[in-house]
Amino acid sequence: MVASFSESVFTVSEFQRRLENVRKTMAERGIDAALIHQPEHLYYLTGFPGPGAGYGINQVCVIPIDGEPITVIRRMEEQAFLRSSWAKERACWNDGESTTETLRRVLHEMNLETKQLGLEYDSWALTPARLHKIKTSLPNAAFVDFSNVLRFHRQQKSAEELHYIRRACSIAVKALRNGIAAIEPGKTEVDVQKTITTTLLEEGADPRGSLSIVTSGGNVRFVHASASARVLGKGDLVHMELAPAVQNYSGRIMRATCIGKPTEEQTRIAYTLEEAQSEAFSAMKPGVMAGDVDRILRDKITQSGIRGDWETPYDNISGYTLGIIMAPWTSDFSRSFLPEDKWLLEEGMVFHMYSFAQGISFSETVLITESGHELLTQFDRKLVERS
Repeated sequence: MVASFSESVFTVSEFQRRLENVRKTMAERGIDAALIHQPEHLYYLTGFPGPGAGYGINQVCVIPIDGEPITVIRRMEEQAFLRSSWAKERACWNDGESTTETLRRVLHEMNLETKQLGLEYDSWALTPARLHKIKTSLPNAAFVDFSNVLRFHRQQKSAEELHYIRRACSIAVKALRNGIAAIEPGKTEVDVQKTITTTLLEEGADPRGSLSIVTSGGNVRFVHASASARVLGKGDLVHMELAPAVQNYSGRIMRATCIGKPTEEQTRIAYTLEEAQSEAFSAMKPGVMAGDVDRILRDKITQSGIRGDWETPYDNISGYTLGIIMAPWTSDFSRSFLPEDKWLLEEGMVFHMYSFAQGISFSETVLITESGHELLTQFDRKLVERS
């Protein structure tokens, strides 16, 4: 028996609102149908998360300017699609069949073969080979760049989306607490990672797409390294970044722990990072330029001289968009923070804001509210000491 739509994670009205917004952009650009390839966007518009919606499988949602969307999917994923998608129209291809021919046939039946078609040229799922096949199979169609449209429609989160982000943040904080409690001399980075991962899964984080990083000692130089068999010892710094997802919506937090009493320099670094972040967060509200927020943090940290030789010049971003994250992606940089950025913060946007120096790292998940901001990750921003 096919499951009902009630198993979807969003209401029908939520999906209809999203679809209406996309169609407004289509109308502005004279597009008769948009071909959505990006897995995150397919999920955003239909509710179908895969795993068959991944980057390795050629699946596409056809959004006509009028009428029901039709999703071209692998036959093996049909039941999962029917369970999760609010828009049930689909055309299935079997393994070994031409996915491009299935799409061409759908467009022919919809009288769209010779129309203006929007393509997500920036989608990693729309490979050069797939793009070539589509254009070759539709010689009389006109193609319009539809890049970035869905990325920016997704920037301002609805109440339904925020529900999952808040839950992810709550799970991240609990896993962080348990991870810190697991830190002690004689244990390995993998031991701590195991505690964190177990907590993430037990608390309801997505089995796929929930990430965490644990590094220690000299490994803290590698911000995105994997946990190793390195044994923790007195005087070590331990860096942890937790990024669980709930229904593919991510929440994130970074903290550092010192095994034993921190040095005076480590204490100064932690204080400077916390102070710089607090000042930057205070500026985060609707209408503020991203570059202005970034400069508050960047200038204070740069002037303090706390970053190590391997961390200068200070050329990394100080924050980026949070929302839907689906493997193999780990982060969404469609909106990020650099000194020259002139885009404006808007209510409903959510960001992962971070800073680090010499193995000490702090980050928060930040929501832009009507009049300011809210920290969705609630945990003291300080260098934790473990005996």
